[in-house]
Amino acid sequence: MPQMLKASYERVAEAAEALRAEGKKVTATSVLKITGGSMTNVLEHLQAWKAENPAPVQVADIPSSVPQAMAAAYHAALQEREDAIRAAVADELSELRENNQGLKKQAKEAETELESCMAALENAQKELEAVRLSFEGERKAMNQVFEALRSELRGEARLLQQKAALAAIANERGQALKELAEARQPVDRGPADGRPVTQKKAPHPDKPVRKKNTPKPKA
Repeated sequence: MPQMLKASYERVAEAAEALRAEGKKVTATSVLKITGGSMTNVLEHLQAWKAENPAPVQVADIPSSVPQAMAAAYHAALQEREDAIRAAVADELSELRENNQGLKKQAKEAETELESCMAALENAQKELEAVRLSFEGERKAMNQVFEALRSELRGEARLLQQKAALAAIANERGQALKELAEARQPVDRGPADGRPVTQKKAPHPDKPVRKKNTPKPKA
């Protein structure tokens, strides 16, 4: 809500003097229509102005030459003037009371609006806290998923390393077996003394093999 501009004392005094010069009632409402601003602000300045500039009430001594009838009329006019002043004061008091009621109503409405705003703010804070907790839960769940993926990848990496090590060992063993097989094959050259190598004949399949130091069978 934008802040209402306040009327200055000089502006209120000028408006009050203009109304009095025109013979109109100088009330807070009539001054407010001219100056604008808030009722409280105008009323404060108007009361100060009235204290400094009271309404002139001319009360003069009745000359001795004035007949009694005129004196009675004169006193009646004074009474009427006094009654008018009292009525004006009563009207202004009534107007002030109405304005006071209006200000109280505005204050009550402002208080109700403030309570509504506070409730809305509290609800917004609760919703924000709920969103924060939900986000925190999702973040923890994602961290757990990422950690599980990391563990799985580390396990696969170790498995690949083990497979690579086994393959290297198998390759080394294969190479060693190949070298051993090649070492066991016969060499075409003779022994160191230069004698030729005698190749033993394989036994006939139908002829029994006789072991050394075994006596020949008798006929």
